[in-house]
This record gives sequence, C-alpha cells and structure tokens, in this order.
Amino acid sequence: MNYGKKALEDLYNGIAGKPVQPRKHLSVLGEANVSIYAKEEGGNTNHIGDVSKEYYDEILKNRVELGSQANVSLRGVVEQRLDNCNGNIDNNADIWQNYMLEGAFDMSDANFKSSEEYLLSLMEQSTPFYLTDFIKANWPDADVTNKYYKPAFLSIPKAPVFGSPGAGELYLAYFVNGNKPKKGDLSVGGVEVELKGPGGRIFKSPKIINDFSDLQKDPANEDELLENITEFIAKLSQTVQHKSLILSIVKLFKDSMIKEYNYFKERGKLRPGNELTYIGGLAQLYAYKQVQGFDIFMSFFIQEDGRVLLKPVNMRKTSNLIELHNLISKDTFFKFGVNRDGGGWSLDRTQAKN
Repeated sequence: MNYGKKALEDLYNGIAGKPVQPRKHLSVLGEANVSIYAKEEGGNTNHIGDVSKEYYDEILKNRVELGSQANVSLRGVVEQRLDNCNGNIDNNADIWQNYMLEGAFDMSDANFKSSEEYLLSLMEQSTPFYLTDFIKANWPDADVTNKYYKPAFLSIPKAPVFGSPGAGELYLAYFVNGNKPKKGDLSVGGVEVELKGPGGRIFKSPKIINDFSDLQKDPANEDELLENITEFIAKLSQTVQHKSLILSIVKLFKDSMIKEYNYFKERGKLRPGNELTYIGGLAQLYAYKQVQGFDIFMSFFIQEDGRVLLKPVNMRKTSNLIELHNLISKDTFFKFGVNRDGGGWSLDRTQAKN
C-alpha cells in the first residue's frame, strides 16, 4: 500500500526523533516509490509499505546502511576510538560513524599507527601541514572531505579538569591514537600538545592596560631606546620576568624596532601589524609554555582556499625568544593580538609562506 501524507509524516517523525516541517514530496502523487520489506522468521518477507525515492535516498537509505551487520561492527570500532580520546559523548558516535562510512575509511589499526608516527615526525621537525593532506597520506582512497567532514572536525571531546576543549582536538586525536589529557589539549605517543585555533587565548592574564609612557620617553642613545622598547613590550605582554629575553630579540631586530618607534612618535599610535606586538606574542607564548609544560604548541587556521593549515612548534628545547621565532618563521607567519576583553593575548592568524 502507499502511505498517505499523515502516515508518511508520522513515519518520518519517528525516524528523525523530532517534529519536522512538511516535506515537498509528501504531497506529490504518482512519483517514483521505493517498496520496503521486512524479513521474518523462516525467510518470508512482509511488505511494510512504499515511500518516495527522494525520501528513501535522503533519510532511510543511510539508516538502513547504519543498521547493517558490517556497520554495527564499525560502530563498535568508532566508539572504542572515541572512548580512547574522551570523545564518546553527545552524538559524536553518530557523526563519526557516518563520517567513516561515507568516506569509506579503512579502519585497520596499522593505518592509525602510521598516522600517529607521521604526526610525531612532523611535530619533531616543526613542519607545517594541511589537515586533509595529512589524513590522505594514510587513507589515500578515502573521501576525507565528505559531507560529514565539518561536523567531525567541529565535534569536541569531554571537557578536561582544566580548560575547555575546542574544535579540531578530537578530530586530530581520533586519527593518531591520541587522547585528551587531564590538563592540555592532546597527548600523542607521550608527547603533550597544546592546540590553538584562530583567536585562541595564549596566556590568560589580568586586563591589559595600554601604557605608552616608555615609548614617549626621549632616549639619550640607541641602547636606551631599545631598552625603552623592551620595557614597553614586557609590560604590554605582562612578561616582565622574561625581559632579558625580550631585549635580546629587540636587539636582533634593531632596525625594525627603530622604524616602529619612529612610526609611533610621528603618529601617536602603533603601526597595524607592528613587530612590537609580534615580539610580545612570542613572549606570551614562551611564558605560556613555562607554566603549562607542554612539548608542542600547534596552531591551526583556515586558509583562503578553505584548507586547514596546522603549524607545530617543537618547544621542548626552546630556551629563548630568538629560537622560538626561528622555529615559527622558517615556513609560516604568526599574527598575535590582544584579546578583546583585554585579558591576555591570542594567536589570530597562522599563514604559510609562499
């Protein structure tokens, strides 16, 4: 028999689990239908009813596939992997089962182990990478950017004891046998990773007050000028404890620092995208590492072409801001900024060098 409009609405609401707006195909007569049968004991089949092909393709087909024996097994593997990275919460299992199914991912343990080792090597060398390219390296035949890619990337794990989880953490952890530690973002092969997306707060601090008094002084000589600039950066970034490290990099970029100072003296404000703010951001990141104790700082940013760029910075042996700058600047640009609430700094942009 054919379902009437009311019956089809009831059927759809039962599957979706929530009320929905009437669908266009419910009121169309004579459209192509799909017959649904149920297998009973003894091998006999019973005709349940007919639904439109559009409705079947959009709604029922996926549900049927998810309920197959093969995908019941897939569900178990997905849930186990989500459990390992503290991500089996809310509807994450549904999202990831759909993502694996739609993308035809090979769930062999060897693929995930290889992916883990690949990430560890990239992090060791502070080598940037694009997320989809990274996944494709071990799943070359998978449709990585299928329609469930974005929900999977945006899914988040269970909140840790300290801090709050963000987008990308669960996604990366899932593919590299990672887990969500009690403190921090991601642990892979014993390596602790701090992951920050666009605008992610680096080091929370008391509200920052713009104090330009050190830049407004008239220095007696170049050395005094560089010391005044250092004092300004240290106060602005609230990293006075690392003032000697700031002075070292200020001296390294002496010519740029003097240009920034002259711009300020002429116009009464800092140049947009100025390097004083960049050095302050480096100082903030360095101080953040000292307090949090992570091994790798990893930023990600969505590029103009839509790809997600990740830049790991291996900070395990970093002892000054010059070393930190060199690790970052060899292949990427970082743009730091003061948070709108004034409470600390953020990493606003990560851009690859062409």
